[in-house]
Amino acid sequence: MAIQVDKNSLNLLRQVLNLTFTKNLAFLKERFPHLAEKFETYKPKSMGLEMDPMGRLNICGAEGFIYDGDPKQVCEEQAKQYFDRPVTGIYRLSQQGWEASMKLFRHANLLKELVDMGEGYAKKAVEAGVREPYHWFPFFTVLGVGIGYHLEKIQLQADKIGHLFIYEPNDDLFYASLHVTDYRQLFDTFTSQNKGITLLVGCGQEEFVHTVQKVMFKIGIFKSCALPIYRHYDSKTADESLRRFFDNLSNFYAGFGFFEDEVISTRHTMKNMAAGCNLMANDVGEHGFDRPVFICANGPSIDYSLDYIKQHRDEVIVISCGTALKTLHNAGIKPHIHIEIERVEYLADWIREVDPQGDYLKDIHLVGMNTLSPGVVSQFKEATLFFKPNDVGTELARVTLFKDFAQYLHLFNSNPTVSNAAMALAIHFKAPQVYLFGVDVGYVDPEYHHSKASAYYGQFKGVFEKGGSGAHKRVKGNFRDMVSTSAVFDWCRHVLELVIRIKGEGMEFFNTSDGARIEGATPCKIEDISLPEAPETPFDSDQWIAKARVQKPVTFEMLYDNFRQRQRTIRKLLNFLADDDVLEIDWAENDVFDLFQRNHLQLRKHVGGQDNPSVRMIEGSMTYLQITILGYMHMIPNNDLRNQFVTEGIELFVRYFKEMKTIFKGLEKELEELALKVK
Repeated sequence: MAIQVDKNSLNLLRQVLNLTFTKNLAFLKERFPHLAEKFETYKPKSMGLEMDPMGRLNICGAEGFIYDGDPKQVCEEQAKQYFDRPVTGIYRLSQQGWEASMKLFRHANLLKELVDMGEGYAKKAVEAGVREPYHWFPFFTVLGVGIGYHLEKIQLQADKIGHLFIYEPNDDLFYASLHVTDYRQLFDTFTSQNKGITLLVGCGQEEFVHTVQKVMFKIGIFKSCALPIYRHYDSKTADESLRRFFDNLSNFYAGFGFFEDEVISTRHTMKNMAAGCNLMANDVGEHGFDRPVFICANGPSIDYSLDYIKQHRDEVIVISCGTALKTLHNAGIKPHIHIEIERVEYLADWIREVDPQGDYLKDIHLVGMNTLSPGVVSQFKEATLFFKPNDVGTELARVTLFKDFAQYLHLFNSNPTVSNAAMALAIHFKAPQVYLFGVDVGYVDPEYHHSKASAYYGQFKGVFEKGGSGAHKRVKGNFRDMVSTSAVFDWCRHVLELVIRIKGEGMEFFNTSDGARIEGATPCKIEDISLPEAPETPFDSDQWIAKARVQKPVTFEMLYDNFRQRQRTIRKLLNFLADDDVLEIDWAENDVFDLFQRNHLQLRKHVGGQDNPSVRMIEGSMTYLQITILGYMHMIPNNDLRNQFVTEGIELFVRYFKEMKTIFKGLEKELEELALKVK
C-alpha cells in the first residue's frame, strides 16, 4: 500500500536535495570544474530521483526503481556485509619458473628468498589457528555511486583505506547522488595525510582501467598489493568494467623492471652508440609500408603456415620475430626484416646457432631495441635500433637530446614480446594489411607452446622462459572455444589489442593462428586469405632501411657525459634504500606502509627532470620488493607472525640494495674503461 507524503515534508525534502546539490556544485567548481560545467544544467536521460510508493527517496528508470526496499537500509547492509568479509585481490608472485632467471640475476635469487619466507610465515599462521586478518586497503575501488548512501559508510572505514577510487560510468546516477551525498566531506576525509581520492565519472571501461593504472603509478604501485573492489550495483557496464579490470591485472602487474635489467640496458645502449649503430626515424615520411606485412612469430601455428609464407614471400613484407628466425631458416624462407628485443647476452649464442656459417644472417636487416646486446647486433647485415619505452637507456637519451629526441623512433607498445614489437612497427609504418602467423599467444597443448622446429626444443630448452607453458587461465580461442595461456602471453595479447584499437585505424588485421582470439584481428584460415594484387617488384629492404634512418648520430660521448651526472643521484638513492638504521626498528603492520611511502616520495622528488634515468634505474626493484612484502602481509592472518615477517622482509630489502650498490660500481667502472677506449 502506497504511503502519502504530506506536502510540507515533500517541500522540505526538495529544499534539502537542492541545498545538497548547490553545495556539491560549489565543491565541483573548486576541484572538478569540467564536472561542474557538465552537471550544472544537466537533464537526466533515463534515470532520476523519485519517491517510491513507501515515500522513500529512490532512483527510478524505465524498468522501475533500482533499489528493492529502503535504499538507505539496502546501502547500509551492503556496506556492512562487504566490510565484514571484504573481497580482495592480493598480489602473489608465482613460485614456479625461477630457475633460468636465478642463474642470471641476483634479483631473482633475492626475490625468491622473500617469496619462500612469505610462504613459510603464511603456512605457520594457518597452523597457528588464530585468525587475525589484516584489513588495510591501500587502494580501494568503488564501482558505482548510485544514490550514494553507501559512500557515507565507506567514509566511516577511512582508517582502513589509503586511496579511494570512485568510478561511476552513468551520468544520470552521479547527478542523482549530487543531491544526496556530501562530496566535500568525503573528499576532506580522504585528502588527509597519506590518503588520497580519485573521482571518475561518465567514461568507458577502457578509460577506467587506464586511469586506475595512471593513478597507481603516481601514488606508488606498491599500493596495488591488495585491490578490493566494492561493486555497488549490477549492470552491463559494471560487468564489462570488472571483466576489463581483472583481465588486465596480469598486464598491470607485469613489467616493473628491475635494477640489474636496467644496468644491462645502460651498458648495451652505451656500447651500441659507441659502435655507431643506426637509429630509426620517428617520421614515416614517404617510406611507409606499401604492401601487406606478414608477422611471423614462433607459436605452434607457424608450422602449418610455412608453405604459404614461402609461396608469397616476394609479394609482401615478411617480418620474423625472435625465435621464429630458426624456423624460417629451416624452411628456406628469408625474412625482409628480423626483429629482436631481448637484452640478455645468451641471445647472441642462439642467433649463432640459427646459422653457424653466417651467410643467412649477413643478408638480413635487424630492427631492434636500443637495449640489444652488441653480440646480437654484430651478426646481421645491418642493425637499425629504436628506443624502448620505460627504459633507462632511452631516458638517458631523452634527457641528453632534449628536443632532438623527437626525431628518433620511440616505439610504444613494443613489449613484452617480439610479436608486439613487430605489430607496433607495422602499424607505425602504416601497412595496409597485417597478417599474423604463429602469433598464438596461447596454446592448445601445454607441451607444444612454440614451433616444433624452434630452439625451445633443442639445445636451448629451458633457457627461453618468456611465454613458456605454465598456463594460468583459459581464454577465448581464435578458431576454437577456449585455449590455455600464460601470464606473458596474456600480457602480449592485451598490448596487441590495445595498439590495434588506438593506432590501427584505416588498417586491416587478420589472425591465421590457432591460438587465443585477438580483438581487432579477424580470424582467417590460411586457405581463406585473399591478398591484393602483388606489386611489380619485391620489397627492397635495403632502400627502405636507408630511408627509415636518422642521419644525425647519437654518440657515446653525449650519453656518457650525462650518465656521469646521473650516477651521483643513483648512488644517493641506493644509499637511502640501503640504510642500516631501519634495521633497528621492530616493524609492525601499518608502519611499513609509512616506510614504503617515504621511499616512494624520495624517488618522486627526481621525477620529471634530468634525473628521470636515476628513478627508472631503481623504481622497478623497489616496487617488486615492496609489493611482495605487502602482499604477504595480507596472506598472514596472525599479528605476531605478520610482524616477524615484516621485520625479516625489511632486512632483505636493505640487503638487496646493498648488493645493487656493488653491481652499480661494476657498471661505472666498465663504462669508464669504455670511455677511455672511445677517446
